[in-house]
Amino acid sequence: MIYSPGTRNNQISEPDTGDAISQAHNEIPQRLEMPRLRQLYGVSAKWWVIGTAFRSMRDAVYPLRWLPGGPNSVMVHGAASSVMAAVMATLLDSGIRGEVLAADPALGSVQVLVDAGWACIGIRPFMRRWAAPDELYASGAESLSGPVPHGAVVCLTEPADLKVAGQIVADAFGRDPDPVVGVAPVGHNGTSERLVWGLYQDGEMVSCATTVRVGDTVVLWDVATKPGCQRVGYGRTLLDVVHTRCVKSWNARQFLLSSSDAGYPLYESLGYETLGWWQAWSRRRWAFPAS
Repeated sequence: MIYSPGTRNNQISEPDTGDAISQAHNEIPQRLEMPRLRQLYGVSAKWWVIGTAFRSMRDAVYPLRWLPGGPNSVMVHGAASSVMAAVMATLLDSGIRGEVLAADPALGSVQVLVDAGWACIGIRPFMRRWAAPDELYASGAESLSGPVPHGAVVCLTEPADLKVAGQIVADAFGRDPDPVVGVAPVGHNGTSERLVWGLYQDGEMVSCATTVRVGDTVVLWDVATKPGCQRVGYGRTLLDVVHTRCVKSWNARQFLLSSSDAGYPLYESLGYETLGWWQAWSRRRWAFPAS
């Protein structure tokens, strides 16, 4: 079996065995592929996850964010209830607010969280976009170190610029200034697997995104536009350039992300399709301080 960008619903294509193949059978390949896609997504977070809190559970858990200041995020994909209980206990022991993201098999273990008084604070779509063949030849798809069309989108390497990007993420998502954007060194000339991008308008950064390359896959993180500059096309412009340049320079084959509610329509319009829905759970006092 091979990946087929042209296959409906982005499933893996199979040899044609005729009309007798049922829709349920056609859905099996995508379900078999999900563990690998979750792994790619989880591995991409290695740049900012510190410590070894979940090392013994790495076959069932991916820490997506684990920093001293929080808030932190842990994806649980193992089906055993004991895994969910261990992750919950580790978060409580850390004393830092955070969330548990229940993915696929682990959705059957959320009763552990319910019994402990935790609350579901939302659902997160896990999305994929195949690289379009014409992006390799699109105008403005220079190398990562080359000129950028109109000087609008640049790879950020200066600490001051990374700080601005972190503030945009913080303001867009209503949280404290985000240390994740600037926590890892960013390579020049596309030498790093992790890059931070900024879109400038009239000399001011208005939108940013982080990309992490894992093989021929690029995972997007912290895509944000400055409040007051949203819904005018900056995010689309930034991602159009990012997609093209990653295909051109890295031979990226697919893009993965977990969307917020606000970003979901944009990603759908850019060709991302939803592979699954993950539940986000948190301790009530962390999620709803006034309650």
